Amino acid sequence: MFQLFVEGRGENKAGQKLVHKIIHHYQLGEYFFSEGRRIPNIHTNDGLRTAVQFAKLDPRTEGVLILRDDEDNCPKEKAPKIADFLRSLKMPFPIAYCILYREFETIFVAYAKELAGKKIQHVVKGTLQFSDEIPEVNPEDIRGAKEWITRCLLNGRAYKPTIDQLTLTQAIDVEKMLKIDLPSFGTLTRCVIHLIKNRNTSLVYPD
Repeated sequence: MFQLFVEGRGENKAGQKLVHKIIHHYQLGEYFFSEGRRIPNIHTNDGLRTAVQFAKLDPRTEGVLILRDDEDNCPKEKAPKIADFLRSLKMPFPIAYCILYREFETIFVAYAKELAGKKIQHVVKGTLQFSDEIPEVNPEDIRGAKEWITRCLLNGRAYKPTIDQLTLTQAIDVEKMLKIDLPSFGTLTRCVIHLIKNRNTSLVYPD
């Protein structure tokens, strides 16, 4: 089993679902990622240490994926430094560290045109319906992706991460998402592939 650690409240199930979609798309095999365990201070070294030490206590752990947002810091600059710290912990399993710039919801902003005019069956009840007209934007330029999504929903529906993240994640087609070429989604796919291809090692991504 691979352990997933997340930062946001809605990302525990949505992150797990997205990872499993990636595994299925790439036909990587029958691998299971846990529902995301929320670590509030995972942006700090202490939080990272807490996550991987928790994973180490579980004999089933085959690897660790750490998934978090960062509104302002460039993943290309920050992630390698954090990977160096994770490498210093010398864990007996592979680790992958992924920053979703700017938010988890940035993925939905990037995918929104694919949802234009569509009703999406909600995992709880009812539907989410997107406007026919989705603004042309660079997803990574959007600060406040949650509010942006709300403006795209019809019937006065406000986007709520803890309720709606899983529903919108289920609506994503990985092949279409890859064609959109959102950098942080590409990073996430490489993280998943890294963990599965490097089981029984202590390799950390990014390297």
